Amino acid sequence: MSCSLCGTLKPNLKRTGSGEAARQTGQRRDRRAAMCYDDRMALDHYLARTYLKHWCDKDAGRPLRAYRKSDGKEFPCWPADVCTERDGDLNQYLTKLDMLGQFRRLWEPFWNQAVDGYRSGQFTGDHKFVLALGWASISATTPTTTGIGTEMLQKELQSLLPIIARDHPPPKSIRLEDVIIEVDPDFAKAMATRVLPRLAWRFYVQPWSLLSNSTVEPFLTSDNPSAMFGQDNLGLTPARTLPLSPDCCVSTMMDFNFAVPTDFNLTDLTTRACGKTTVEAATLEQARFVNSLIVKHAGDLVFSSRADADVAGLVAALRKYGVQLDHTAMSLEATKGVLHIAKTGIGTIR
Repeated sequence: MSCSLCGTLKPNLKRTGSGEAARQTGQRRDRRAAMCYDDRMALDHYLARTYLKHWCDKDAGRPLRAYRKSDGKEFPCWPADVCTERDGDLNQYLTKLDMLGQFRRLWEPFWNQAVDGYRSGQFTGDHKFVLALGWASISATTPTTTGIGTEMLQKELQSLLPIIARDHPPPKSIRLEDVIIEVDPDFAKAMATRVLPRLAWRFYVQPWSLLSNSTVEPFLTSDNPSAMFGQDNLGLTPARTLPLSPDCCVSTMMDFNFAVPTDFNLTDLTTRACGKTTVEAATLEQARFVNSLIVKHAGDLVFSSRADADVAGLVAALRKYGVQLDHTAMSLEATKGVLHIAKTGIGTIR
């Protein structure tokens, strides 16, 4: 495990006209096809099967129960059937095309053992190391977070156009308000992939709270299960929570006073003391709070360990909510710069 995972981005952002855009799109598809290991597109899981398996039981024939926010439908499924992307582990904008796949292989094979350690209360620093890697990956590389990252890059670049035009004015036939910036979602995903080791470092060194749930309402999960809460315009430190199983979830305050060393390497965490984990029993109110967060943060699919009319009702009630970007750009005339203020939150998206 080393920061050789932190490769160099290969930017490919272009402003194109309609004909040029079509040509670039075709080239992009050709490059993606060339990245495959064989003639078929690999089907990669952005949410690991080892993660989702804790909400089902293959031996007992008990599948996941999925609830779809977009159309209200409910259906049984297995982890192998959901949360997949075509060639999701590969990215043309990284010097190592399979950098994300390499990172995921650091934690996915060891996830079950780490979760079992936390569920039994017999957890170690090694278990937290694995969970920190997985939590970082789950927090930053789902389609929901990639979409937010893509939108943010587009808004930031769009806001720079007037400044660029001051020194490099466009032809008179082109109006700035007609120029549209398009960012390939894979580029945003590549940027997120590069910071995964540093995000894992933050999760590892911060204290965690482990909620053990024996209430009548087990924890839910989703296709975007790392949920954030507590952030506001006053700068309150946000917290994150991640369900590990129907009876267990972890939460932490994202304290950015924990500065990641500039010479950071993932192997450093194998000798560094991890943040303390405290254990407490979840109340019914806490279980309901976590589940409401999970449903609101879901991109589309919410998963339960059982068919439940109350879960169906919760998803129906919150289906219009989702993660959205709040972005503000302010021009700094004195420095010919732009101040960007961006944060994510829950809002009505449907």
